[in-house]
Amino acid sequence: MQMLQDKVRTEGYRDFMYDNKDLFKGKVVLDVGCGTGILSMFAARAGAAKVIAVDNSDIIHKAQANVIENNLDGIITLVKGKIEDLELPVEKVDIIVSEWMGYFLLFEAMLDSVLVARDRYLAPGGLLAPSASYIYLTAISDEEYMNDRANYWDNVYGFKMSSMKQGGSVVEADVDVVPSSSVMATRALLAEIDHGTTSPSKLDFSSSFVLKATQKATAHALLGYFDVAFSRTQASSGPSYEELCLSAYTNDEEVPARARQADGRALWKRPESSMHGFTTGPHGTPTHWKQTVFLLREPICMELGDELHGTFTCAKSATNPRELDMDITYYLVAAGEKHTENGARKLSVTSQRYQLR
Repeated sequence: MQMLQDKVRTEGYRDFMYDNKDLFKGKVVLDVGCGTGILSMFAARAGAAKVIAVDNSDIIHKAQANVIENNLDGIITLVKGKIEDLELPVEKVDIIVSEWMGYFLLFEAMLDSVLVARDRYLAPGGLLAPSASYIYLTAISDEEYMNDRANYWDNVYGFKMSSMKQGGSVVEADVDVVPSSSVMATRALLAEIDHGTTSPSKLDFSSSFVLKATQKATAHALLGYFDVAFSRTQASSGPSYEELCLSAYTNDEEVPARARQADGRALWKRPESSMHGFTTGPHGTPTHWKQTVFLLREPICMELGDELHGTFTCAKSATNPRELDMDITYYLVAAGEKHTENGARKLSVTSQRYQLR
């Protein structure tokens, strides 16, 4: 129920399909991981001639009942099993829809199954919905959050419980909703994923980043989140790189309207390109994905214009590919300070390892 009640998620898919009924009319659609069948029913109502809905869990029996109750059983065929192991009753499909995203986009590794479906069943020129996704990083200043998470065990009703703190070399990343008022830096694009061309091996990534302080504040954590885009054609799967790198926290009138995201909503549309999408960032409506918080070992005092330079590495866990291991290396460059590879600031490099379980 939580996912269905997430309006950003559910209406994002619905609006794309209902606003582009010409794309779905008469087409064959595959829904990977159909759950309750809601996306399959959206596709049917959008005009699809046939929808194949696949899920490996027993919820597919309830999805079947939902389809029958809404008189869509003449259009939607439900198939139980893993997409990797199935032989579908069609040779090719025109569109693949799937709500595969996990925390920090890649947690639970469901995109891998969608890519298997793409390679086996998507017809040439076919479309994936969503068509592209983007992972971002920014910095937050939130002393209350820091006290609740990191310092809570220093004083528990008058007792110290330091043994309860996360210790060792690996820290569990938090998943929580962070207010936009906590954001204190620009954002950096860590990963841009074209669902039409990527492969499972490319979903492990390493990316450099620069976060510039937009105010004098103490950085307590780095914050990760993702956006997704729905496009009418996989050949143009999402916004340009320049658009993606624009600040999400400003409503600067000098920014072209087509590139502006800052209307305060999570859902966004670009009518001139018929592109839809949504964000899970702190500047948008909260979603069930929330944001991913990487608490810093030591808070960093930053002046306006200071920059945090670093490298973010993300990979599937070797012991469980549904989980993520992340390494973040970073160092501070003061405003106006010349940044060189061998500069003095780089002598104070900090490395932290996180996991998402």
